[in-house]
Amino acid sequence: MKVLTTLGLSLFLFILPTFLHAQETSDLDVAVGSDAELTYLEKEGLYYLREQTKLVRDLFHTFYNMYGTKVYTRIARKEQRHFDRIGLLLEKYQLEDPVVDKSVGIYENPIFEELFHELSTSGSENNLNALYVGAYLEEIVILDLKNALLDTEARDIRRVYEKLLNDAKKQLRLFVRNIEKQEVDVLYQPQNMTEEDLAEILRR
Repeated sequence: MKVLTTLGLSLFLFILPTFLHAQETSDLDVAVGSDAELTYLEKEGLYYLREQTKLVRDLFHTFYNMYGTKVYTRIARKEQRHFDRIGLLLEKYQLEDPVVDKSVGIYENPIFEELFHELSTSGSENNLNALYVGAYLEEIVILDLKNALLDTEARDIRRVYEKLLNDAKKQLRLFVRNIEKQEVDVLYQPQNMTEEDLAEILRR
């Protein structure tokens, strides 16, 4: 089973370089009152990942309310910490927080809002579908963080991204274990990443 979205993977994966925050480009190039000036891509990465962590947190809270499965609330708590870590970086670099409304399913970037509604609908069909949505999201997060790491040399940002990446790999393994417990004799197949990358993460 795979999570199929009408939006398509290309609208979610690697939209980081083209996600435009609501500021003029010239404003993004000025000093931000920190030890090091961030590049345009570094700033856009923080904006993007702030909303992405909210999306993942919102979905897992939603699935926990539907099914009461502990894996969702456990990971939702972790995503809250990720959300807070990105928020601290925005504050440190004096960047505007794209998350104005913290209500579930509300985002500045309409792509995230559409994804929330589409993926929550898919996950609402049954718990197994929700687990597949969870694995789908973690694969995307892993790929996005790897790309974000290529765009920054800032040590504090890299530390946060590396922490989030490590957690996303652990969470993917947790979702896969839960999926394979429900689907006896079915080996989980990657939904976004290569089979080689998945095997390395799952240590198969």
